[in-house]
Amino acid sequence: MSSSGLLNAVILASQFGNLEFVVEMVESNPALLHVNTTAGGIFHVAVANRQEKIWNLIYGFGAEGGEFARFVDPDLNTLLHVAGMLAPAKRFSNISGAAMQMQREMQWYKIA
Repeated sequence: MSSSGLLNAVILASQFGNLEFVVEMVESNPALLHVNTTAGGIFHVAVANRQEKIWNLIYGFGAEGGEFARFVDPDLNTLLHVAGMLAPAKRFSNISGAAMQMQREMQWYKIA
């Protein structure tokens, strides 16, 4: 697999919350944590798609959130910007009521 194919696979795994794959790839190639694609880095994609397990890897790999908070995606958005954007509609399908959805979104904004 080419390096761009590997990076795309890790970004997709981050988008869909495939924790095991992301952990294996990052442990074998830690530089993946610092690569930005057109979609952003691993953590930008995880936050945009509200993948808590991937987000928690920041602490699992011993990195402080501040290190990744400085990263910007191609649109110059930081993790805080991405957390402030509305989650994909599919993430709301199992949360009933607008108040509960808003509370969940506020939690994401606070952790990022």
